[in-house]
Amino acid sequence: MSKKKRSTQSFSESEVLLKAFLDHFPGAAFIRDSHSRYLHINKYFMDVIGSQERFVGKTPDLLFSDDFARRMVEEDKKTLKDGYNVYEKKVQLLNDRISTFEIHSFRIDREENEPLIGGIAIDITDWRNSKEALRESEERYRAVFQNTGAATIIVDNDMTILLANRGFERLTGYAVNDICGKMKWTDFVAPEDVERMAKHHKDRSNGKRPALNEYEFHLIDREGNMKDVHLQVDLIPGTVRSVCSLLDISELKDTQKKLRKSIQNMEILLRTMPDIMFVLTRDGEYMDFWVEDDSELAIPSDKIIGSNVRELGFDDKKLQEILDCLQKTLETGEVQSVEYELDIQSVHRFFEARLAPYGFESVIAVVRDISARRNAENERLEMQARIQHTQKLESLGVLAGGIAHDFNNILMAILGNADLALMSIPDTSPARVSVNNIINAATTAADLSSQMLAYSGKSDFEILPLDLNKVIVELTHLLEVSISKKAVLKFRLADKLPLIMADAAQIRQILMNLITNASEAVGKSSGVISLTTGAMYCDSAYLNTTEPTSDISEHMYVYVEVSDTGCGMDNSVMAQLFEPFFTTKSSGRGLGLSSVLGIIRSHNGTIKVYSEPGEGTTFKVLFPAYPTDGSENLNSSEGITKEIWTGEGIILFADDEDTVLAVGRNMLEHLGFTVLSAEDGLQAVELFRKNAENIILVILDLTMPHLSGDEVYREIRRINNDVPVIVSSGFSRKDVMHRFAGKHLAGFIQKPYRIEELSTVLKDVLTIRNGNSSE
Repeated sequence: MSKKKRSTQSFSESEVLLKAFLDHFPGAAFIRDSHSRYLHINKYFMDVIGSQERFVGKTPDLLFSDDFARRMVEEDKKTLKDGYNVYEKKVQLLNDRISTFEIHSFRIDREENEPLIGGIAIDITDWRNSKEALRESEERYRAVFQNTGAATIIVDNDMTILLANRGFERLTGYAVNDICGKMKWTDFVAPEDVERMAKHHKDRSNGKRPALNEYEFHLIDREGNMKDVHLQVDLIPGTVRSVCSLLDISELKDTQKKLRKSIQNMEILLRTMPDIMFVLTRDGEYMDFWVEDDSELAIPSDKIIGSNVRELGFDDKKLQEILDCLQKTLETGEVQSVEYELDIQSVHRFFEARLAPYGFESVIAVVRDISARRNAENERLEMQARIQHTQKLESLGVLAGGIAHDFNNILMAILGNADLALMSIPDTSPARVSVNNIINAATTAADLSSQMLAYSGKSDFEILPLDLNKVIVELTHLLEVSISKKAVLKFRLADKLPLIMADAAQIRQILMNLITNASEAVGKSSGVISLTTGAMYCDSAYLNTTEPTSDISEHMYVYVEVSDTGCGMDNSVMAQLFEPFFTTKSSGRGLGLSSVLGIIRSHNGTIKVYSEPGEGTTFKVLFPAYPTDGSENLNSSEGITKEIWTGEGIILFADDEDTVLAVGRNMLEHLGFTVLSAEDGLQAVELFRKNAENIILVILDLTMPHLSGDEVYREIRRINNDVPVIVSSGFSRKDVMHRFAGKHLAGFIQKPYRIEELSTVLKDVLTIRNGNSSE
């Protein structure tokens, strides 16, 4: 027989032996691959947990719930990492019984293939239950012995006290350490009762004749006080020791008489009160109740006596709180209160119960329906939360508006100087490309500034037919420099994409936000960020899986999809993804994806998010397609291509920013005008007063020191009511023009503006003026 044949035969025999061993192993055994896919299960596994057809070839996510499968995969990863792993799982068997298994899993290394995972699962349910029962029994015994209302002791055959509880300490005045093992039972018995007590003890120990197990005697405490005590005693089975329970009954009869009278009076009072009342034992069992209307009860009135609060369906935490409250009421004698909620006849209601001792071992609970109060409080808290949220957004709006205004002044200097530089550079100069890039980047920054003004409510947006692919192509460079150096940005842009009705600045804001989030999800590891566009018809079933789903109809949608191979998100993060101010990053990151959702809503669009921890994230933003024949003109900034209009005359230009003042003067002079410049409102009024006859037009900044733009405008009108005035501001036309309503403002130009825009505004204003003058 050849060596290869002997090896094959030996391997086959090993497989048979292994299968025989596994099939006769008194526990579940399995083999899974490195992807947690079942490759083999033994007979015990098939008989108890599930068939081979159900398990073999399948991964946990196809067999179990998401949480169970996720935890199983995590345990497998730990096994592959450490080589050996022991853990416990609760599994539902074929007989529907839930059993606890102790699973021993181990890595099976192979020379040329990925390692496998072997495991055996031993049913430890009975062992667990026995262990828990023993622990609970010991705890119950210990708790009962120490906390029972009666004084309790354990006495040896020679009458030595071996063990005493706190009740016995209180009864005798002696400390446990002074009693146990040091004092005899007869040390506490009055002399006249010693002989009788000794006889009962001897009879009980010998067992020759029936001995009394319950009787009364006189006990003498540490202070020499004599007390009437009721005794219950019996032998501990299998020993010669006795367990004794003692109760001081000195005032019992008098107390019982007073108690009966008190209960009679209380019952009369209770029956006249409008609240629901119950009498319960310390364990929560109903002993009695008073209610005007049976419909107020969670348990039918004919079944409530003898039932227990455990039957009301409370969760474990609330049930324990109620039982602890019952115990504390009896132990302290003080009134306790607890709130709870129940479904009464399909209505969810809130209750407050006040508990007071009712006799020795029962508690009376006065229960009041506080649903109206609780609902009012919830409404108040919701209103307060909405007000706080509104205040946060308003504060953010004020901050964003101020930042955008100052940012526009800076962009004004960049765009103005770039325009002037471009006009002085020959067409053949290679510097024109760089200057055009500066203009395009500054224009994009101006669009983002407009986005901040939008959040502050101080900007208008221009909704026009838009080619989504074109916006992405124009933004390519900015996107590439915005991501991690270890991330690769891939574009998959569809051909002949339908247009959408949108504002380009807002769309750029969405793209920048999603790309930045994707880059941070990739982090410092190498990864891929994909940007994909396309069009699809979305029915209601698909739209119901997106956010938001209201007011979104079936339609042809254009989508942009941003995917990353980063860390992904779990369900808890996904649930809060679009909440304002929520972030998994450092604080102070702003509105985040809530702003993206707001923009999408304003465009009648929707967004769908796919993510799994460790598997990356995909954001799919959908906008309704705009029906068009493709003839819309969708130009982007390409530098100055139109002929610039020029004029002549003296213009007063006022702005408190030095850079804006300088670039504005240069632009106006380039257009052929003589410029008088003012750095604040007072200087502007003074210059105009001195040169009112020669000034043909005034350009005013809205916010200036000493006098604001509208105050300067009012003073100029008093001096010369005919001179045209143009207001320039980093805020939008909407935010500015209402301040000049009915005041015949000649025009408005928003910062940052380019020389071409300035030329157009001046031409419109001065042409109209000259035309009116000619008439």
